[in-house]
Amino acid sequence: MLFKYLHRKPIYYGWCGADYVEHDMKPAKLQERVEIDQENEYEKIEVPQFGPYRPGTFIHDFRQNLTAIIDVWGEQCFIKSLDRRQTAPPSGFIDLVRKVESGYYDQNAAVIRERFNVRLPALTYDEVRNLGSWVITHQCGHMKSYMLEKARHLLERPRRSVGGLAKCPNLQFAFYNAHGSVIQDSIELGNCA
Repeated sequence: MLFKYLHRKPIYYGWCGADYVEHDMKPAKLQERVEIDQENEYEKIEVPQFGPYRPGTFIHDFRQNLTAIIDVWGEQCFIKSLDRRQTAPPSGFIDLVRKVESGYYDQNAAVIRERFNVRLPALTYDEVRNLGSWVITHQCGHMKSYMLEKARHLLERPRRSVGGLAKCPNLQFAFYNAHGSVIQDSIELGNCA
């Protein structure tokens, strides 16, 4: 695992990443830029395009218990409930970085897959603002935003196609979390035309 350039300011900024192997494929490296604000209780994780995964920005708002996934290519935002079992608060991420840098941890990243369906219609600016997350409103308020619902079954597909979204059966994003896992989110948009 690689952690470098992380330094203390009122907000932590830096790069972090992990090596991981999925199935029988060759090892891959996931690197991401992180911004961690303990006072305002949010994390912003920017992940470039790698492998089959789209570039995305993940925002975890621990005050409002929300996560936003910003699709950089599609210029759209997907909002879901924050899963605290898989996403440690800012102090946990900072603690992990310190322990990795000191050699305390030598982690192999596990891969956790999740599948979500888009809830229609798209949210209005006021609906995004009413979620109560200033950081998500700031990042997502100017683009099409949708709420996500966790799929009940891994292979569940929506019954209708989603108008106005990118024409693709699903969008795949991944990020490295403070628990030492790579979270892979698959967002089902509907059937391609």
